[in-house]
Amino acid sequence: MGQGEKRPRLSDDPPSAANATAAGSSREEGAGEQLPAHDDPLVQQEQQQQQQQQQGGPATFKSLGLCREICAAAAAAKWATPTAVQQQVIPLALQQLHRLRGADAVQHRDIIALAATGSGKTGAFVLPLLHELLQQSSSSRSRSLTSSSSAFAVILAPTRELALQVFDWVQSLAAAAAAAESTAAAVAAAAAAIRGCCCALVGGVDFSLQALSLAKKPQILVCTPGRLIDHLHRTKGFSVKGCRYIVMDEADKLLCPEYAEEISRLLAAAPKEKVVLLFSATMTSSVCKLNKACLVKPIKVSVDKKTATAPVLLQQFLLLPLKHKWTYAAALLQQHRSFNSIMIFTNTCLAARKLATYLRHMAFDAVCLHGQMTQPQRIGALAKFRAGEVRILVTTEVGSRGLDISQVEFVLNFDVPLSSKDYIHRVGRTARAGRSGRALTFVTQYDVEAYQRIEFALEKKLEEYADLPEEKALAFHERALEALRETELELHEAQEARSNKKRKHNQTNRKRKA
Repeated sequence: MGQGEKRPRLSDDPPSAANATAAGSSREEGAGEQLPAHDDPLVQQEQQQQQQQQQGGPATFKSLGLCREICAAAAAAKWATPTAVQQQVIPLALQQLHRLRGADAVQHRDIIALAATGSGKTGAFVLPLLHELLQQSSSSRSRSLTSSSSAFAVILAPTRELALQVFDWVQSLAAAAAAAESTAAAVAAAAAAIRGCCCALVGGVDFSLQALSLAKKPQILVCTPGRLIDHLHRTKGFSVKGCRYIVMDEADKLLCPEYAEEISRLLAAAPKEKVVLLFSATMTSSVCKLNKACLVKPIKVSVDKKTATAPVLLQQFLLLPLKHKWTYAAALLQQHRSFNSIMIFTNTCLAARKLATYLRHMAFDAVCLHGQMTQPQRIGALAKFRAGEVRILVTTEVGSRGLDISQVEFVLNFDVPLSSKDYIHRVGRTARAGRSGRALTFVTQYDVEAYQRIEFALEKKLEEYADLPEEKALAFHERALEALRETELELHEAQEARSNKKRKHNQTNRKRKA
């Protein structure tokens, strides 16, 4: 392809046996479990609701057992009807929370929910939590929401962006629930009980300010694992000894070795009588290990088990030589100028920074998001993209986990993902909540085997993208080379400026010490 080089081809043969075994190791074989019969009338009612839903009966948030205020909050969020995962998880979560309040607390069970990205998992764990807090606040026999030294619920997310997004959802739904009260006095009481009882604990934010927020005794904590453990060790009077509700969003990532120590410490610090909910798009060996080691007779809920990607998502690949990869990126984005929101994924922070800079030199409005940016920079980049100020967000895996940006129309894997899990989470940024979307993966001659492993794990052959002929793409080649030269120069100058600043800072410190 160009200069005597041929476009690489994919073989129809599956990947090697060893690779196939590795790719298929994260498959889940179970479906949703039925709970045993129970004498409690509320439990029986919830089981009947589940059976009706399984038989195809209509489902509403009210029929799932949620109170009027929480149903109103769902309506305010424009959630007309519960999604499949919400229909299955919400009654189970309410049931287990009811058991914890009753005499049969020791009979509670944990929950593992597997569902495609964009299927409504956040609502599945936030709505029953807010319902429970409302029930507690309205009961004179229950403890006050602001008198305990320990939070009632801990929601864990693997990235700061996802944690802050969940925090925003909790705040928004809680405020809507408070506004749905029937009297002004009830509205004020509900607002005090719910809206002010949530705190976000993420890195990159002033630690002392978070400690001040914890001093107000919030009942819901939305955290990244590292910052939560820091506060458990360093913030006086803070504990999770009274925590009854632990959620692990994107559990497959949270249970990787990177977070293993923090998760173990949290579970050890929390009481034995608690409900743990794991949410993930994929079932991994780490989730299975936690199931065997720590979870209490978990109920497994699997939605869209056949595939972890949305059925309305068009997935394609494009074979191209490595040396023309940047040219093809520019040609493709020019071809899709009509798309208002595009996410591009790379495997490294450097590649994300370089690609975003390159695209700006090619006259595309783009920002980058990666783990080496400061927290204000990350928040700013994401805010610009959400607001539509820029069309293109170039990001690493930081942007692939759980972010709900509903308007994303197109996802481009500039680099082939390192695993099928990463692929599922990346392409899950589009085609969310029933909307259609497109995802395209660049595959060079060096990526063929890695890409075949992803197809094998997905159990499907993806369609080859045929709308960008070679001659049309290479028409951008000279311009792309010039933009790459300008990009390299800009990045080099920026690195020199950072090095000089660091050198001056070190010299100043040495003079002060002298």
